[in-house]
Amino acid sequence: MSFARLVLAALGLAATIGVAPVGAATGEPKDTLSLLYRVALSAEICGFPVSEKQSERIGHQMDAFLAKLNLSDEESDALYTGVEAAMEREGWDRICSKDSAWAKEFKQALQVYTK
Repeated sequence: MSFARLVLAALGLAATIGVAPVGAATGEPKDTLSLLYRVALSAEICGFPVSEKQSERIGHQMDAFLAKLNLSDEESDALYTGVEAAMEREGWDRICSKDSAWAKEFKQALQVYTK
């Protein structure tokens, strides 16, 4: 099972309890994949609401960018871990606030990447 599928499964589980993602990428595939990871982490940890359909689309997007970048499992794991570490440095309380800039970016990312 690919790493993206594992994240998708986590998002699906999170969607059943009401969770969500974030972001704005620069157009570079690696940056977009990082944004999608950030969205998944935000859904899981912050509990932002994400529908099952949205979580499926995010998972498909992750798979597409993983294929485009041709990343190994180790490379995708390292990228995911790096995104998570950066978010921890920012502070989960700050990121997860319903009124945060990130919460607004999260909603925008859902609109862009779950069409």
